[in-house]
Amino acid sequence: MPARDFDHGHATYIAPPEDGSGIEIKVDPNSERLQVMQPWPAWDGKDFLDMPVLIKTKGKTTTDHISPAGYWLRFRGHLDKFSDNMFMGAINAFNGEAGKGIDVLSGEKDQPIAKIARHYKAQGVKWVAVGDSNYGEGSSREHAALSPRLLGGAAVIARSFARIHESNLKKQGLLALTFQDPADYDRIRAGRSAQSRRVGRRWRPASRSNAASSTPTARTRDACVSTTPSAPRSWNGSARARP
Repeated sequence: MPARDFDHGHATYIAPPEDGSGIEIKVDPNSERLQVMQPWPAWDGKDFLDMPVLIKTKGKTTTDHISPAGYWLRFRGHLDKFSDNMFMGAINAFNGEAGKGIDVLSGEKDQPIAKIARHYKAQGVKWVAVGDSNYGEGSSREHAALSPRLLGGAAVIARSFARIHESNLKKQGLLALTFQDPADYDRIRAGRSAQSRRVGRRWRPASRSNAASSTPTARTRDACVSTTPSAPRSWNGSARARP
């Protein structure tokens, strides 16, 4: 035991003020590690029409396929830079390649999916992603929902979802829709656009709607899609659990 008492050191905890509304968080605008985020824009109350299908993922699509880690983790505090990896590991059913697709606005092929999404967003065009079975399985990585929202996504339509990822999509304001007939997944072709005829405040837990899919040279096809219950849920650790 020391001859004297232990040195108590210096207090390092600073209690926050009761009203923190006037506090400004300053981040270096040139930082590659941190980015100050603003609230997502509110829904304008209009239906989503003529949305290009950004990607149709084939087979297993984990959160690591949607939002790879590794090198990209250095940017996890800078969502815009991190989002350059969006869908980098996902196999695109339209061309059989990982992370690449066709920009239907410019006609360019073999473009990184994130680049295509940024182009659509710059043109004010919302897009939709189509997924296979158990879409978003794996970790609870929230960037797999944050990046699609940041880059202009409006909805993900899948044969089925991994529960936590489905919840994460909803928390970021994206429509997580499930094909009522899983075979409708196979009817989505390259170059198709999609539109929802019943969205926003008219949706209710477990409700159904029609999503129309068409190409410039083909007739329109309807696919019945639905939401899953999204009533208030209890928290269980870091993931939401159904009651």
